[in-house]
Amino acid sequence: MDVERSFRMMKDVLDLRPIWHRTDIRVRAHILICFMALLFSKIMERYLKMGKVNLSVPRAWESLQNMQITEIEFHGDKYQYLTELTYYQKIILKALKIKTPSRFTIAQKQV
Repeated sequence: MDVERSFRMMKDVLDLRPIWHRTDIRVRAHILICFMALLFSKIMERYLKMGKVNLSVPRAWESLQNMQITEIEFHGDKYQYLTELTYYQKIILKALKIKTPSRFTIAQKQV
């Protein structure tokens, strides 16, 4: 039940539609992805507890899901702009030991 619950949560985060499996290889792939979703959830839960972040895994995923990057083209150059992180996004990233991303980067130089 934990595996399927984790998978449903990940499907919600990734905004995936239901897929019906008809072949053995697809069923095995589904089981593998469910296991990986459970693994990611358990790892996140552990890091949130170690970082003393009082958020559930679904709430943490929901918070991170709201991070957005906009790509802007200006004088032939493309730039990426990250929205300002919320308080919860910052503490979640810190607990997960993920470096806070730069808010502004050059995505690609046009020649």
